Order: sequence, then C-alpha cells, then structure tokens
Amino acid sequence: MNFIKKNTSLITGSFILIAIIITSVLIYNFNILPAKTETVKNKIYTTFYPLQYITKEIAGESFDVINLTPPGTEPHDYEPSAKILAELNSAKAFVYIGEEIDPWASKKAQELDQMKVFTIAVKDKIKLQNAGGILDPHFWQSPKLLVEFSKKLNEELSTQFPSKAYEFQNNLSKFVSKVNLLDSFIQTSLQKCQSRKMIVSHNAFNYLATDYNLEIVPINGLSPEGEPSSQQIAQIINLVKEERVKYIFLESFSNQKITDVITNATQVEALELNPIETLTQENLDLKMDYITIFYNNINNIKLALNCE
Repeated sequence: MNFIKKNTSLITGSFILIAIIITSVLIYNFNILPAKTETVKNKIYTTFYPLQYITKEIAGESFDVINLTPPGTEPHDYEPSAKILAELNSAKAFVYIGEEIDPWASKKAQELDQMKVFTIAVKDKIKLQNAGGILDPHFWQSPKLLVEFSKKLNEELSTQFPSKAYEFQNNLSKFVSKVNLLDSFIQTSLQKCQSRKMIVSHNAFNYLATDYNLEIVPINGLSPEGEPSSQQIAQIINLVKEERVKYIFLESFSNQKITDVITNATQVEALELNPIETLTQENLDLKMDYITIFYNNINNIKLALNCE
C-alpha cells in the first residue's frame, strides 16, 4: 500500500510539474509573439478639402487620404510647416490645384516629382476658367467639372496603382451617380426663378453661374480676404436698391464688417452660401460633406432668387 501511495504521489507530482512547464511555455510564447497590428495604409495628400473629398471617393478604403488644410482654416491663407512638407516626401500621391488657392503646392510638386512621388495637378487635367487674368481655382462649384476631374483622377490612380483599378472604377461609378443626382436637383431647382442675380461675399461661384445661367456680383475677389473700395461698396448698395434684391450671400470667412455696411444700408437679409473650401468643426460634428453642403447652398439660392 505504501508503494502504491508513493507511486500515486509521484505520478500526481509529475503531472503537476508537466502542467507548470506547459503553462510557463505558453505564457512565454504569448508574451514574445508580436501583437497583431492593423495594416498601415498608404497615404495620399491633398491640399484642401474638395480635393480630399474627391480623392477619398475614388480611392476608397485602400488609401488614407489626408487633407493638409486643417478644419476651419481658409485654404487661401494656409502655408504648410516644414514638418508637413517633409511628411509629403513619403506620400504615395499628392493632389493639388497649383493656382490661386494653393500656390505653394506647385513648387513642392516639382520636388516630389524628382523624388518619384506621384503628383496630380487639377490645372493639368481640366480647363479652368479665366477670371481677370487669373485662373479661377473653384472648379468644384461645378458638379459637371467635378465629375470630369474625378474621371481623370480615376485614370491617373488606376495607371499608378493597377492592382486597385477595379476598385477605383466601382467607386467612380457610385460617385458619378451621386453627383449627377445633385446636378439634376440644381437644374430643377433653378429652372424658373424671378431673378438670376446673386450678390456674394467673394468671387468663388463663377463655375456655378456658368453652368446654371446665374449672374454673380462679388463683394471681394477670388480670395475672401480682398478689400473692396468704398466706391465698389457704394455700387453694390445702389445695385441692391435698383434691383430690389432681398438677400445677399455670406460665408463663414467673409469680411463681416463690409457685409454689415451693405445690409444696414439696404435692409436686406443675409443667407449663407458656403464655397465648400474647408469644413468647419460644426460641419464635421454634423457629419456634413460636399454633397450635403451643396444641397443647402442650392436651397438658399432658390429662396433668394424666388425660384418655383
């Protein structure tokens, strides 16, 4: 009996020892195995929001599309830091306009070309309007041009990243359908209006006017920071009175003092007309994007122009 007890104790002890060894090995292996990490996406940089929006719509989930201009920042004013410029060197692609709105980008694109970073300039892919000797960068105010550029962007990205071409094409088809619906809504909304003249904060809506037979009277030039002369302000006040304009259009970054002078002198009301150059924090909180903001703009235009 003592022999059996001793053997039983020995066997039990052996099992315990083996269990301890196995447990120790498992714990050791668990600790040294590398943690599962998420796949790091390749980065495409864009100079400001509309370009980020289009690029993200086409590139989909395959790329991290980064907007260089921070939310709530006027892109006309934005100048990237040395750190941001250095980050661009590791980009898979860089999308920019290269005109009035992001003049710094052309110089950087030349450097990136030499480093074999893929760059896409809007001004080289679609025809921009001439506005007083300057190419007007606000092409995204035309849904038709937005579609045209998205198709060119799809071609460029598909050539550069052929393994993703099928995905890009599917994304493009969905995007074009969405923008075409917007275009149809605008045409229907603005077909029959008592007026077609719009007084706006700055000259960002020429493409919209061209596409939908509107007349734009800007308070400022292509950049919202421009200061109109007292003579120009007086002319706009007279125009408001003569045309019996009921509304003028404001935007988040417009010169409020100048607008106040006009509204106080004429007793007209102000409506928002967002140039969609950037998203504010409020836009982000409400999950608004290019499409939803554009619909809001058209509804305000419809009200101001007394459209059926």
